[in-house]
Amino acid sequence: MGACQFDTQRLGKTVAEAFTAAVDQAAHEYGHGGYTGTIAEKHGYRLVTVPAGFTADKFIDALLEAANHSHYGDSPLPKRTDASYAWRTRAAKAHAKLLAVLGARELARLLELLNDKWGDCLAVEVTGKALTAAKAEHDSRRGYSYETDRNGRMIEGTKKFGSPSARGMHLYRFVGTASS
Repeated sequence: MGACQFDTQRLGKTVAEAFTAAVDQAAHEYGHGGYTGTIAEKHGYRLVTVPAGFTADKFIDALLEAANHSHYGDSPLPKRTDASYAWRTRAAKAHAKLLAVLGARELARLLELLNDKWGDCLAVEVTGKALTAAKAEHDSRRGYSYETDRNGRMIEGTKKFGSPSARGMHLYRFVGTASS
């Protein structure tokens, strides 16, 4: 059996509600049979606070890059002309930046959690422009339904929105590794 990294985000009034919605959506899209390589394989999450100096997206991106560095370590770098040199350099820089901010123990804990295909996934609350954009997209897709009479005409006062407004919701980004 293999493993795949996943990265998904979902709106919810709480992190638990957002996690459940993300798992349900992944199970709907990829099936309920297991080994999908998605968040559908996860049974829990760990909410992580974004350190000062990072946005949620920059923090997750740095963690994903640092995970590559921790996987390959200080193995010999290819020639400077090789495309993987830039990738490994980026990974090493992300690792060093997170190490300075989080410390060795916390970074190791987060990377272990990120790479554990059987354990919980990481959850980070997204704020700012990304949250505003996600709420606007959610509200634009809400849709509605209504009751009709025998002739197919809408009955006044029966219009219902398909999903709740994004008002009061938070955006969470979930990342991890799942069995595939």
